[in-house]
Amino acid sequence: MKGALWLALGLTWLLGTPVAGLLLAMCPPQPQQTDKSESFCECIKENGRSGPIVKITCNFNREQDVLLTRALYPFHASRVVSAYVRVADAKSVYVTRSFLKEWQSVPATALDLWRAGTLTFDVLYEFDNLHAYSPYRTSVGIGIVDCYVPEIPAKFMRDRDRGGLLIRSSLVDVFRKGAFFNIKQMRYLVIEDSAVGVVEGPVSASGVVTLSQRSLHSWVGFRMHKVLVNSLGAGAFNITHSSEVESVEVIKCRFQEVSTGAFSVSGNLNVSFSENTFGHLQKEALNVNVLGEVKFDGNLIDTWESDALSALQCPSRASLQRNTVRVVAAQEVARNITPFHSSCGNPQIFTVISGPSALESKSSSAALWTLAVLAVLLLVLLIAGVLLYRRRGLMMRHYKRDTPIFLSVCKASADNVANGPEHATGGDAPSGVTNPMYEEGSPIDEEECE
Repeated sequence: MKGALWLALGLTWLLGTPVAGLLLAMCPPQPQQTDKSESFCECIKENGRSGPIVKITCNFNREQDVLLTRALYPFHASRVVSAYVRVADAKSVYVTRSFLKEWQSVPATALDLWRAGTLTFDVLYEFDNLHAYSPYRTSVGIGIVDCYVPEIPAKFMRDRDRGGLLIRSSLVDVFRKGAFFNIKQMRYLVIEDSAVGVVEGPVSASGVVTLSQRSLHSWVGFRMHKVLVNSLGAGAFNITHSSEVESVEVIKCRFQEVSTGAFSVSGNLNVSFSENTFGHLQKEALNVNVLGEVKFDGNLIDTWESDALSALQCPSRASLQRNTVRVVAAQEVARNITPFHSSCGNPQIFTVISGPSALESKSSSAALWTLAVLAVLLLVLLIAGVLLYRRRGLMMRHYKRDTPIFLSVCKASADNVANGPEHATGGDAPSGVTNPMYEEGSPIDEEECE
């Protein structure tokens, strides 16, 4: 299938028209035309405060396989300073290198891919005139919502002063090492309500993700919320920040394997790890040394190496509460569990849950058999007693004064009657996402992107 796709791409490039069922995303040849029945894209170019700007929105029905190439719009020839592209509601989208080279010739760019089905990126390219354009490459932002992404490739985002990535309600198989290449600062790196198979090594080619100044944007710097991750590689998210306080939040996530330094956080940051589940923590998996507040609350750890949290340091403001670790060996329950850095003080005690041993299970089974035998014997004795009383004529009913009355009494119980059904309600799914990666002079207002 990969070979067939490449053949289709080659023929598309040669012929200038889509083949093999691939629909070529293109702006209408005449922007002022009134009949747009055959066009899925709307393209608007106008003058902004900093120069020409373009906004392109493409909406396809769910049965379309879309090819995104440089044929979409002549960004470079139009000399626009800001470009926003949104592709939504497709069966699949293939983002080619020709589109990315043309699109990223614009200084400020943003790309939203919403409900795009299977989303494939081809970004292994080099700029021919990188040095000529680098002083003008200000920002790039990419938003992925409700998609299946086989791979976030290396050099996925590159050669910008500032970058931003949002992944929401999506499935990502592999997040490659060095996905951010020559990105000086990240305004935001947000993954929400998604599943990721593997995050390889450092996501930044430089090894460090530097967050930008908070005054430039309103989004949290780094956020993972309700994310399922099978494997986090060594040094995967190495986050730092040096200006006013920014935030790193990892909330209600589940990680199966967390390698050494998978979360490394330093600088002027507030850090919160709350209500997460960690399948296994390797040595110094969480390396935290920040100037702001540190929270490690309500987390569950299934297995962990003894020094897994020894690099988690506590500044003057720290909260380490309601954490739980599961152990199996009885001797582990008895030992004093002080997993954090010495700066966190004492006591540093987890709530410990120990699974029942084989001996305890055997003892419990024997106790149940003993109770069952005793219950049977008691029932036999009770029946024998009743028969004995009947034989002696003690079950009598006398209605004379001073004569005892022996009656059998039955009681009907109304306990444990259900009060009614319980109802569980949940929040609505997000209706849309605004890509906030716009420079001053961009035509995109937040209301327009909702």
